[in-house]
Amino acid sequence: MRHDGESGPHAIVATRQSFETLLDAHEASAAALFVATHRIAKAVDKAFRPAGITISQANKAAAWQTVPHLHLHVLPRHAGDGVTLTWPRKSPPTEELRTLAERIRV
Repeated sequence: MRHDGESGPHAIVATRQSFETLLDAHEASAAALFVATHRIAKAVDKAFRPAGITISQANKAAAWQTVPHLHLHVLPRHAGDGVTLTWPRKSPPTEELRTLAERIRV
């Protein structure tokens, strides 16, 4: 567990091989990272019984990435803990959502 004054105690899960972002990782490395994160989140839940858990991962500076190494934060959450993650809510029409979905279909 890590503790810094801003976000409170939390675990950081990182890849052994160095990747700057999730976009740079091989699919197998990304899958292993999320499997490890799942295990850590369950252990954090069992050990600390938080009201919730936030899993956070950012890619590139515009998305708030501050460390140039792929990692995830496993953050136990409690009401009034001061942690925020906000963005403006948008409600595009269904047809626009379908068009956007087509652009990212793999």
